[in-house]
Amino acid sequence: MKKIVSPGALSPAELDDFLQRGWFRIGQTLITCQALQIQDTLLSTVWTRTDLAQFQVTSSLRRVMRRVEERFSVRVVPAVVDDEHEALYQRYLSTTDGARARTLRHFLFDEGEDRGLFQTHEVRVCDGDRLVAFSYFDAGQASLQSLIGVYDPDFARYGLGLYTMLREVRFGVDTRRRFFYAGYVLPGEPRMDYKLRTGAIWFLDDRDGVWKPWSEYTPQNYVPPVERLRAMLHEASRHLHRLRIPHQLRANPMFELPVHSPSLSMCLDQPLVLECVPERHPVAALLVGWDTSTEDFLLIHALRTEAHAKNRPEEKIELLVVVEQRALGPEPHQAADAVLQEVFRG
Repeated sequence: MKKIVSPGALSPAELDDFLQRGWFRIGQTLITCQALQIQDTLLSTVWTRTDLAQFQVTSSLRRVMRRVEERFSVRVVPAVVDDEHEALYQRYLSTTDGARARTLRHFLFDEGEDRGLFQTHEVRVCDGDRLVAFSYFDAGQASLQSLIGVYDPDFARYGLGLYTMLREVRFGVDTRRRFFYAGYVLPGEPRMDYKLRTGAIWFLDDRDGVWKPWSEYTPQNYVPPVERLRAMLHEASRHLHRLRIPHQLRANPMFELPVHSPSLSMCLDQPLVLECVPERHPVAALLVGWDTSTEDFLLIHALRTEAHAKNRPEEKIELLVVVEQRALGPEPHQAADAVLQEVFRG
């Protein structure tokens, strides 16, 4: 449910193409994903963008912008990563939660060198000579992608995080860009909903790859990928119950490992599966998964193993290594029948 590419070169038009298909910059790579694990909760990612041709500044947004611009000086300049920006970022981290890059250099360059892949700009907000907020964004040919907004906690009452995003949008309008990409929102997790405040929001329907107006984001028109996954596994579970095959829903919080670590490419990349006859074998596992992209059920043979956490060597992580995987088609009864055959065969 996640993919990563590391381009050797990237033109502004090529960046537009990636953004159009629901990809986003992380460090010096581009990623796309359908799900995200936050603590113990699996959430769908819904990719969004603002249509700058339809963007209008509402009275409430105008008040936010006016309050900041009357109090502070604001410039849009080529992005800078220096000690002043790093210090402000560390102050910002001290008051925020969630997983974040430990430094700005790590955030932008993965602690390596800038390879010149992206044309990165900065909205810089100052109180006199003091840097109080900044945001980074990349420029494509017809698009902008917003990367991060950072502000001094002492000035949180001014809504500087929202302001810098709005200032990026205004830069997009002024430079005649067509789309502004702020990344994904997470249904059920309101912390990302600030991205919807620009209005003129569209979302990417991952089933057909088509951008649709936010007004069509309703339960009747669109079910996010994790919710579809849960529903299809529930249907397969009903058929397994009918055949009296013991099984249980199993979470795989390490589902992103195969993408990030080539040495672990054989590990299971499904976040949720049905483990069938779980007590049958202490090492081997028989699993039913569902591919959200092809909309096929999967029959998976895997082996259980353990690894040590990289940063916590005393902590063991249970992994499932895929030995065989085959597509079974879109019907849940086909998955149940395939499991039954495997049980008799075993």
